[in-house]
Amino acid sequence: TGFTVHTPNTKQGRIEFGDPEDVGVGRIIYDHSDNSMRFTANAGEKLTILNSGNVGIGTSGPVTLLHLYRDNTSTGAQIIADQNGTGDANISFRLPGVREWVVGIDNSDSDKFKIAPASDVGSSTALTIQRNGNVGIGTTGPGYKLNVLGTDSTSANNTNTGSQLAVEGSSAAHGIYLRID
Repeated sequence: TGFTVHTPNTKQGRIEFGDPEDVGVGRIIYDHSDNSMRFTANAGEKLTILNSGNVGIGTSGPVTLLHLYRDNTSTGAQIIADQNGTGDANISFRLPGVREWVVGIDNSDSDKFKIAPASDVGSSTALTIQRNGNVGIGTTGPGYKLNVLGTDSTSANNTNTGSQLAVEGSSAAHGIYLRID
C-alpha cells in the first residue's frame, strides 16, 4: 500500500502543496527526463538530487556529493555541527582504511578547538586553539600565543611574562635560531 505517482518517461511526477492564497507554494518533483528530484518550499526550489547522487541545497546544479550555496548578505555558518551532550562537536575527513582527520571542539578539554589525525579530537591532537587564542602545535595546553612542542627540536623558550612565542623540544641534538629585531 502507499501513494504512487506514475507519469510518462518524458514528463514530471509532482506532489503539490498549497493553500487558498497560494496553490503551488510547495512541491516535490521527479523529472523523468533527467531522473532528478527537486523539493520546493515557499515557491522556491530549495533542494535538488541529481541522478548522479549529488545533492544541492540552495543550488539546482550540485557539482559534488553535497553542494551548499547561498547568494545573500548572511555571514553566518552554512554548516553547523551541534553537540548538546557531553560528546564533541566535530567533522571527520576520511580515506577509509587509510587515514582519518577530525576537526572540532573538545568538550572534555575546556572546549578547545582541535585538529587530530584520528577519529576523535581528543586523540593524537596535532593542533589546538584555546578559547583565549593561544595556539599549540604538538601540545594541547599552549601557554603562549604560539606554542610548538616536538621531540626533534631543541628548546628556545622565553619564560618572561611578555612572551609571545615558545618553541620547546626534548632533543639537544638539533638547533634552532630565533631572531627578534
